[in-house]
Amino acid sequence: MALVIVGGVVGAYAMQGGTRAAGPPASSYLSVNGMMASADGPIKTFPLRGIKDTPPYMHDGRLLTLDDTVEFFNLILGTRLTAEEKQDLVAFLRAL
Repeated sequence: MALVIVGGVVGAYAMQGGTRAAGPPASSYLSVNGMMASADGPIKTFPLRGIKDTPPYMHDGRLLTLDDTVEFFNLILGTRLTAEEKQDLVAFLRAL
């Protein structure tokens, strides 16, 4: 099982195949949203602990609140979260 991050989307994918000296086998590459992804090497992710204390959000500071951030990704990723699900997600992030 490998954790793959492509275009800001995190997914767990089962990887099959052996290893070779030059890198992962061709069978371990995945096409995710039209992009090639591999489980070759570690992926650095930032911790979410204390995220409520570090606004603004995004690399350029365009989102001022966690509510804005959840709504932004709801629209961009098309997750179709309900108002209650968005409130629950924001409450969870604030509890970290």
